[in-house]
Amino acid sequence: SFQVFTFESDISPVNILKRSCELVKGNVLPTIILIVLCYILTYSFLPNLFLWTFDKISLSSFVIDKFETFFNILPFNEYNANLLMIIDTISISLIQPSGNIISPLDCAVTTYNLIITFFITGFTLPLRCCCFSELYKLYDSDKIKEFSKESDEIINRANRKKRKN
Repeated sequence: SFQVFTFESDISPVNILKRSCELVKGNVLPTIILIVLCYILTYSFLPNLFLWTFDKISLSSFVIDKFETFFNILPFNEYNANLLMIIDTISISLIQPSGNIISPLDCAVTTYNLIITFFITGFTLPLRCCCFSELYKLYDSDKIKEFSKESDEIINRANRKKRKN
């Protein structure tokens, strides 16, 4: 619906959502495929690629060391002791705590990963917007109707050949 806001600014918000539903209604599968591909690319593949690259050039260890220095000032021993006491109190037998449950290194690695992932997904927002803008323009034009007619014709021809055989 955001692309409808962009291209049809003279329509009210309620009508924009209706228009968006109309466009997607007959084109659910291509929309879902684009959503999944954008998700895989921008939320999974690219952040992991950057994390892997930074790890290979030793940037990760440098930054994580700085974060760990910061997290060392926090009272993890008190927190872990309280957490162990809570686990013992409620008798969670599935959890077998050993020593420190949460360490400054754990927090440093998690913070580093979250920051990199946040920046990569943030910088790829224009890519996602462009993809869905193009999809909206395709749905709004007659091209999608031509594609669906062509695909229907191909399916019909294939069915006719099967019947003859």
